Amino acid sequence: MAGQPPDSSYVRGNSLLATKFVWRESKAKMTELVSKVNSILDAKGKTMLSDSFDNLKGIYETIVTEEYEKSENHQTFKEVCMKMNDVFRQLFLSYMLQNPDALRDRNGLAVQANKATADQMSDMFKFHISRRLDLPPKEPITQIYPPITRLIRSLRNGVEHDLVDKPRDYITGAESYGNLYTFSSVFILAIYGYTEVLRTWLETENLDGEAVAP
Repeated sequence: MAGQPPDSSYVRGNSLLATKFVWRESKAKMTELVSKVNSILDAKGKTMLSDSFDNLKGIYETIVTEEYEKSENHQTFKEVCMKMNDVFRQLFLSYMLQNPDALRDRNGLAVQANKATADQMSDMFKFHISRRLDLPPKEPITQIYPPITRLIRSLRNGVEHDLVDKPRDYITGAESYGNLYTFSSVFILAIYGYTEVLRTWLETENLDGEAVAP
């Protein structure tokens, strides 16, 4: 890579190698987990979860296109940031549709689904699962990767409003909220977070004694 400009197609292509590897190694497992969760959802929940996973797959297909690999595109970056936020909102909403009492803040007050952000629902999911497992309020279930939703929401807000005062990328020198390099990292962490949420959900259903397809 020596001598290559920071936004060359060669450097961009190499930055996608890890993304492609993690997706390849994770897709079958995520598909299996989605299928198992679907077995305990009603029609609305299944649609919401299906939309979530379809959006995740669509994001991957977008960022590995030859066009985006060759050069940065502000509109493409904006679209994948917006969609990634939807991926997690829809994932958590599929859980909330099955468990409506999970839509509560830490004080126990009900929250409308359309007013809850993805990272707020991530917390709701964590604390509702913890209550189902009878864990102490101050010692909720540990979740390592789902907090990626906070970064995703920040990116989504930034690109949606497209403020004039953007941060300057210290590698490319461009003023922006990110690029293929930063989003590749976000995408990989999102895969880990998505998988962790599905696994936690299924494990909790099993502990609750509810039927889960093998």
